[in-house]
Amino acid sequence: SFNEAKKRIAEVKLVFPLNQEARVLELRINQVSDPDAFNREFARLVTQARARIDTRQELETVYSDLLDLQTIDPRYAGLAALIERLEILIGLRLPPPDPKALAEARALTAAAQRIWDARDIGQFNVALARLNQALQLDPNNQSASSLKDRILTYVGGTAVVVLPSAGEALYNEAVGFLQNGDFLSARLRLTRLYESYPQARKVQKVSDLDSRLVARGY
Repeated sequence: SFNEAKKRIAEVKLVFPLNQEARVLELRINQVSDPDAFNREFARLVTQARARIDTRQELETVYSDLLDLQTIDPRYAGLAALIERLEILIGLRLPPPDPKALAEARALTAAAQRIWDARDIGQFNVALARLNQALQLDPNNQSASSLKDRILTYVGGTAVVVLPSAGEALYNEAVGFLQNGDFLSARLRLTRLYESYPQARKVQKVSDLDSRLVARGY
């Protein structure tokens, strides 16, 4: 029965080679069929992935493979850290924040806040410029984002949220998986986008993608 199932999985993978459900099911069948051989193969695949990351080879393929392995054993030693490193390399995760950049962003936000508190309308453009700079340094600075929205609303402008490059990459990944019918992977990318950049919930195209996944039960 397992052999027949693997034949059917192979047929699915011919059409959708990145379909995570099919790939993971194949791994689980191998895990049950021969646990010892599977454990050795699992370790080999992780070691192979690490070597390919070190040499920057086929990173997108490596990432898909590692996500499959993580589904099988999310607690495997070093696997989560390896995936995080790879996500930074391919632009799916923002690198660890620079403490100096965070401190500068807070200082710029505080300066803009003082202008807002004084309702010094003549300096609102200065405040907005400082807030834009703060958000470039720290895209997750909620205080800067909220204050910018308040100032724009006050002067009759429109608050516009723009995804950073890493967020845009995650969004595009999610769209690609959706188009390939891999709804689970699309939802995972969207979840990572929300975790990395909470303001993404205000972006219309992100909201539309979320609704399309919900409509499909994901």
